[in-house]
Amino acid sequence: MRTLTVAAIMASLVMIAVATTIEGAVTIVFGWVPFLGRVLPEVKPDGPSVVVGALALLSFGAGVHWLGRSWRRTANPVGGRWRVRWTVAVVLGVVVLFTAGISIIGISHQVAWLATSEQPLVGEGLGRGGSAEQNAKMIGFGLVMYASANKDYLPPGGTFAADGEMRHSWETYILPYMGYSTSGIDMNSPWHGPENQKYFKCVLPDFINPGFRTPPLDDANGFGLSHYAVNSRVLSAAKPMTLSEITNGASNTILVGEVNVGFKPWGHPINWRDPAAGQNQGVSTFGGPASSNGTTFVMADGSVRFIRNGSDPAVLRALGNPRVNE
Repeated sequence: MRTLTVAAIMASLVMIAVATTIEGAVTIVFGWVPFLGRVLPEVKPDGPSVVVGALALLSFGAGVHWLGRSWRRTANPVGGRWRVRWTVAVVLGVVVLFTAGISIIGISHQVAWLATSEQPLVGEGLGRGGSAEQNAKMIGFGLVMYASANKDYLPPGGTFAADGEMRHSWETYILPYMGYSTSGIDMNSPWHGPENQKYFKCVLPDFINPGFRTPPLDDANGFGLSHYAVNSRVLSAAKPMTLSEITNGASNTILVGEVNVGFKPWGHPINWRDPAAGQNQGVSTFGGPASSNGTTFVMADGSVRFIRNGSDPAVLRALGNPRVNE
């Protein structure tokens, strides 16, 4: 049995190596290790939820043990008693099966997404760039996951020192939730300071809109640009807003949108615009590439909505307002 298990593992590794590069195979097998290293420090367990989960697991274990003892007495009255280790084995087995089931569902969804995506699995261009909609979804995912890990609080639109010196952007704060590491960034120093420049001069594909035929990638100083801005009515330099404070409905409130002029570096802490200012009306407004005839927006629930050029300005004003009757 052990030999068959080892053979199956080796065969799987060989198939992975054949299907991908050696680097890709190593990433598939061991990539979860650095991922956990980046994500686990950001995880903030909810105490009551942990207690409830532990009590539920103990209750399940007690139920299994009681049923096991009852069955043992009925099936074999003169035999040995039901062992605690058998109960532990059953509980662990159920936990493993439950985890495997969730994993299979996730893998199935991912495979289906890859199979139906319009983008090729392998191609030229920026490594992680997909479609405009995919990039918008990734940004929305980062914002929602940030809120999930920070007691419902969205990131600040930008942070500043007491003397007004610029610190960091909302985009920097969501990087760990998009698969990037910020461990080398000094969050107490300016984003464009000497100690941080090497990071913010990187071009991040998730913030580059592939809808542009020849997208601008960096500014005159070499800092990587962003083709997206946040809704100033939700995120700004003021106190961060929680998702529960969006009384207009998360699916009805713009969080992020495409921009096509006046690009700011993704690390710049002042990168927000007001949807009420209109669409494709200059550097203070949202707007998509000319070829798209509209703008892709990320809503506060992480969903993506496309609004065509020429839409009623009242629609943008309403969607930009996070609170009812304001």
